[in-house]
Amino acid sequence: METPVSRDSKNARRNSGESAGQEPEFEDNSVLHADQLTADDDAAAPGRPTSPAVKGLLAVVAAIVLAVGGFALVKTLGGGSVEEAVRQAPDVASTSVEAPGGTASVAVSASRDAAVVGFDDLASPGRNGVYQLWKIPADGSAPVSAGMLTQENISGARPVVIEHIGGFKELAVTLEPSGGSESPTPPFAVTIPLQK
Repeated sequence: METPVSRDSKNARRNSGESAGQEPEFEDNSVLHADQLTADDDAAAPGRPTSPAVKGLLAVVAAIVLAVGGFALVKTLGGGSVEEAVRQAPDVASTSVEAPGGTASVAVSASRDAAVVGFDDLASPGRNGVYQLWKIPADGSAPVSAGMLTQENISGARPVVIEHIGGFKELAVTLEPSGGSESPTPPFAVTIPLQK
C-alpha cells in the first residue's frame, strides 16, 4: 500500500533533486496548460447560447430593436417621408385635374421643394406603352423626365413623390413606348400645375 505524500515532502524531493543536479520532476496535474485556460467547448461557459436557432433568434431580435430605434430617432429629429413632409407643410397647396379615365391630384410645397401626385383610375397605357412623368420648366427649356409610372401609381395605390420642383411650372404625363423616352411624345395626356 502506498503512503500518500504530503505537499511539503514533494517540495523537499524536488529541492533535493535540484541540488543533486537532477531535473525536477513535475507531475502533469501540477502545470496548467494554455488550452485549459481557453476552452473552446461551449459547455465550459454556462449561460452562453449554443444553439444556432437561439443565435438566429437573437440576431432577429437585435435587428428589430435597431430598426425600431432608428425609426424613433428619425421621428424625434423631425424626419420622416417626403410625402408626409409635403402633406403637413404649412404652405401646402392641393389641386385636382381630369386625367384619361380618372383624376390626378397634387399636393405642392415650395418650402419642401417637392410635390406628391396621386392618380385615381388612370386608363391603362396598353400592352406596349408606359406613362412617363415630366417636369416642365418655367423658362421654356426642355422637359425633364421624372420617371415612369408603375401599375401601383396608375391605380392610385401609391402616390408619386417629385422632388426639386423649384423652377418648374407644371408636371405632364405622356404615353410613351415601353421603356420610356428621352423627350416627351406629344400630346400631354395630363398637365398638372405646380405653381399658383
